[in-house]
Amino acid sequence: MLTEICHLDDLPATISTDAVVVVDVFRAFTTAPWCYESGASSVLLAPTIEDALAARVGDHVRLLKDGVPDPRFDLPNAPGLVANTDLRDRTVVQITGNGTRGVYAVSAHAVSARRSLQRQPLPGS
Repeated sequence: MLTEICHLDDLPATISTDAVVVVDVFRAFTTAPWCYESGASSVLLAPTIEDALAARVGDHVRLLKDGVPDPRFDLPNAPGLVANTDLRDRTVVQITGNGTRGVYAVSAHAVSARRSLQRQPLPGS
């Protein structure tokens, strides 16, 4: 088994491999479990801000973003704040600076954090 470790900015344009592991040890993938703990039915990862905004298809969708506050988003990417938010039966669409960008950079076919650990494609994937 060949293991290669590299930073997102050092990834080649195309990757041909059977498996890729994206590690974002900060908030991106720490916040998602708290979304589920707060009742979210699913957490979808968006590759861009525009994609996240386009995913708001109803009142049941909550948008979550890191970085500079943006009034178009419902929540910051902060586990402590998400833990205290009622997300029952909501879909959360999350965009982050590196975590979600990293998932898409490795050409993931299905991007979703699910309580059941099943992979669910984003619409249009």
